[in-house]
Amino acid sequence: RKVMCSTLRENKEVMLDAHKRATEIMCELARACVEAGVDGIYYAALGGENHFYTDEEFEESIKPFDLEIMKAAKEAGAHVYLHICKEDLNMKRYKDYAPLSDVVNWGVYEAPMSLEEGRKLFPGCTIMGGLANRSGVIVQGDEQKITDEVRSII
Repeated sequence: RKVMCSTLRENKEVMLDAHKRATEIMCELARACVEAGVDGIYYAALGGENHFYTDEEFEESIKPFDLEIMKAAKEAGAHVYLHICKEDLNMKRYKDYAPLSDVVNWGVYEAPMSLEEGRKLFPGCTIMGGLANRSGVIVQGDEQKITDEVRSII
């Protein structure tokens, strides 16, 4: 992504055109997946990391393309599961994604936002998550330990 960021800053038109073309393909893919019988799209949104894009760059070169793909998936009849990943996230960049999201998930141990704060940022969406996904009970626990941990999170 460092190359993408530097290309955006050095030759914005080329990078935005590349994003546009990739978005067109992803919209077509979302529609085709629904036609093939898929009920939902797990949309992994990238670009919210503070150390890659500025807020202005995100608004111009990431957000409109994300929203276009999510809209195509929704219009095709899919449930949209928005997954916001990576570290050092500016979660507020994603507040406008709520109307196109059914479920929102992020790494609560990586992003500076609790599940409760996420409920406020994404009103009307189901919030999914709360467990560490690379270690701990989800990886090493038995069914009862996982159940107990989920209940404590809820």
